[in-house]
Amino acid sequence: TGDYEHRTGGNADPMDKTIYSGNNSEFYPHELVHVYLTNIQVEANGTGNSTMAHEGISTYLGGSGGYTLDEHLHILADYARQNKLTTIDEILGVEGGMVGEKETDAMYTIGGLIAKITDKKAGYKGILELINIQEDDIYPFAAKMMGVKQEQAKVALMKELMKY
Repeated sequence: TGDYEHRTGGNADPMDKTIYSGNNSEFYPHELVHVYLTNIQVEANGTGNSTMAHEGISTYLGGSGGYTLDEHLHILADYARQNKLTTIDEILGVEGGMVGEKETDAMYTIGGLIAKITDKKAGYKGILELINIQEDDIYPFAAKMMGVKQEQAKVALMKELMKY
């Protein structure tokens, strides 16, 4: 959108414990969470490589683009309703992955929903487990946290999203 230049933005180099923040902002908590997540993962000898898990936890704890996870969940749910998207795969398949005026990243937001569900179900221990999963294990993990069969994970996530 045209007003992106007024929003916050950033990037992190977790191994060097450096955060780069842009767009007239000296504070970007999303990237700070990335630094801590990587540090926790390294200390635990973790091997997780799930981008959705890391971005999701960072969005859950630190927001994204200056907006909270709940704000992004509302935007994503509204977008799905307006565009008659009925599955997680349809939402994640949106061209460019960004929706709405606040440029909500679908993958960050779905990952954030998984992190939120995990925190409510299993607390810090569950978040530690989520940090260390492989990309292919994100939906089986979500299924376990929601108490559904693996093949129902995406359906259950969609139901959770549509509550917003």
